Amino acid sequence: MDFWNAGRIIELFAECGRQALEIKKHPNAALKYDRTLVTDADRTIERILAAELGDETNGVYILGEETHRQKSSDYLARALTGKTWIIDPVDGTANFAHQRMLWGISIAFAEGGVIRDGGVYMPELGEMMITSGGRAFYSHVPGVPDADSLRSNMREMVPPEIHFDDAAVINLSQAMVKRGLFRGPNPVIAIGTCAYSCVELALGKDAAYVTGCKIWDIAGSLPALRILGFHGRTPAGDDLLSGEICDRLYDLDFDSPRLFSIRGQTFLALNDEIINAVSAHCEFPAKAPS
Repeated sequence: MDFWNAGRIIELFAECGRQALEIKKHPNAALKYDRTLVTDADRTIERILAAELGDETNGVYILGEETHRQKSSDYLARALTGKTWIIDPVDGTANFAHQRMLWGISIAFAEGGVIRDGGVYMPELGEMMITSGGRAFYSHVPGVPDADSLRSNMREMVPPEIHFDDAAVINLSQAMVKRGLFRGPNPVIAIGTCAYSCVELALGKDAAYVTGCKIWDIAGSLPALRILGFHGRTPAGDDLLSGEICDRLYDLDFDSPRLFSIRGQTFLALNDEIINAVSAHCEFPAKAPS
């Protein structure tokens, strides 16, 4: 059975986007245990997606930002190697809660411990990046599009042409902005959403993205970046874009407060030359949280 059906995912993106926008009028934001924000939209959208995609009885699991702490260690262990949907219901919750447009919904499918396919959707920007049949696609429909509009405006993505020089933009993580240091000449931005940061990278708007996110933040974007030939280097030199869900790339200690975090600030760019140039200007504390 082919679990990843891009058409079905697009339908879910459109429906969840509409519901999230309705909740955004009164998001009811609160701080979680890790001092990050959560809103009613995060909980509602994850509940919808879990009900639509999960099927534990038949060995199909859900790894979601808002519910993973409610799962047993046995459930999580099976999810890491089985058929698993990885969900971030609202990526960029701080933006969402404070009435900004830069937020998205991220869905990925993993099997056998590898992230196989994924997609991200930014409802208020009308932008979507999604994989299907080993190819990556992008759709942009201004406004809040329906599923048919997203599908009909899809175009296959190709690797961007990036001229890397001192004017190229570097997108930095929250941890880098708060606790790290970038000494390079390049202009920098920090937009507070992994999903849209990866779309901008894939389109060639940014030359590099430095991130210390958690797996659900980036899982929906990894397959498209991999197809487009991007590189992702962890501090240990491992390739994040392999899609592997393993202890080399993520903290998989179920008792850890950093469970499912990438192991250190990671560089994403089209080639190693850009990664080398950007990383040479970055300084991090010994342990930089995401």
